[in-house]
Amino acid sequence: MILLYQNKMDMKKLGTLLIGIMLLTSMSLMANENKKTASENSAEAQATPTAMKSITGKVVDLSTGEALAGVTVLIDGTDMVAFTDFDGKFKFSNVNLNAAKISASFISYEKSLLNISPSSSELVVTMKSVY
Repeated sequence: MILLYQNKMDMKKLGTLLIGIMLLTSMSLMANENKKTASENSAEAQATPTAMKSITGKVVDLSTGEALAGVTVLIDGTDMVAFTDFDGKFKFSNVNLNAAKISASFISYEKSLLNISPSSSELVVTMKSVY
């Protein structure tokens, strides 16, 4: 069926309608793909038992031992991020300890990496000043 529109306003409405339909269709396809990915991930998670634990720690200057406030601390490979408080302390909850690494970064300091083991509880991350 071919629709003929005689004025520009009808063409604009039709164009807007077609764009809306395309957007909704693409969003629906992406949602279905995300459902598949989420179900695959949950199946993998059920197949592999993981050690989950809370991790706390402190970030200090390597040469002075002073606590560093405002350091960005993250668990590599995840979206888990924390910032150190005034005393240089940070905390993460529900961390998968099977293959976790912590990285810490701060202005005028070298990035610091630290492996986390299942026996880890209170971590001390040292950072070396670039100056």
